[in-house]
Amino acid sequence: MSISIHKSFSLLLVIVMSFNNSTFEELHFIIVNEKPNYVLKQGVPLNFLTNFLPKQGQLTWIRKQPLHATFNLYDPNTEGDHKKIFWSVRQDGVYHSWDNVNWNKNTKWST
Repeated sequence: MSISIHKSFSLLLVIVMSFNNSTFEELHFIIVNEKPNYVLKQGVPLNFLTNFLPKQGQLTWIRKQPLHATFNLYDPNTEGDHKKIFWSVRQDGVYHSWDNVNWNKNTKWST
């Protein structure tokens, strides 16, 4: 007799990237209440897998007058059944996409 146990895992792929035409000196990203602190490089995406629990992201643009942006990195009420979420960090704020083509501005920078 053979017993077979199948577990199914669902993971969310989150991709955060700094827009290629941006002039960021230094850009830090964290998932609120989690580690580590990431330093984003222009045009190099940060990819990570995570669970489907709500999460907030926080960005800090290091410059003479630092700017901050806090946003819902993952909110199940907004994301629906999407398994990939794209975030683009730009000079005028943070943009959200499900397909890496169509972008919606989500958050502005604040001091």
